[in-house]
Amino acid sequence: MVDLEQAELPHEIETDDGWAEVDTCFRTWIRFGRAAEQGAWWPGIFVGPEPRGWHDGALEFYRSPVECPHGSRGGGSARTLDLSVDGDYVVGSFQAAYGVDLTDPTCDMHWHRFLALLRSLPQDSMVSRIASWRAWTPDAAKRKPEQVQRELRSAWSLPGSGAAGGAVVSAQQEIFGGVVSAFAREVGTDG
Repeated sequence: MVDLEQAELPHEIETDDGWAEVDTCFRTWIRFGRAAEQGAWWPGIFVGPEPRGWHDGALEFYRSPVECPHGSRGGGSARTLDLSVDGDYVVGSFQAAYGVDLTDPTCDMHWHRFLALLRSLPQDSMVSRIASWRAWTPDAAKRKPEQVQRELRSAWSLPGSGAAGGAVVSAQQEIFGGVVSAFAREVGTDG
């Protein structure tokens, strides 16, 4: 999560040995995520020597959880975004929406900035459309617009407002194909 009160994005993670500096480039963290998905730990994230007890801190940095939308991921649902398989579409969507060339070797965008931009891609971007198609279910198509709006209102309510609800993130995926939810599935967070 990007903290706008801070002048910089984080560049360290907490470990058993204290704070350790990490390579914050988005490519590094895509590799980390791929390794973690396969049940392996990839220590190539560190600028210096590998510290002890770094796994929890690395997962927290990788997931960069956000407070909204909130709700259940609906555990059994299929993933709707894969940063490797969908690489062409991520590159094209970033180029179209932001004018950012992710293939430029000098582009070393911070992982958390990459996530913020990915999570905020327009609904008409190719990545958002693909996520929507993958998340579609017959049950989602039968839902009434008022029900969908209530679930979205609940998902996007500010923390502490008391309007948070159940399976809202999956509702967002099913109806709008939001990249936020698709990415939540990719990294294993609730949104």
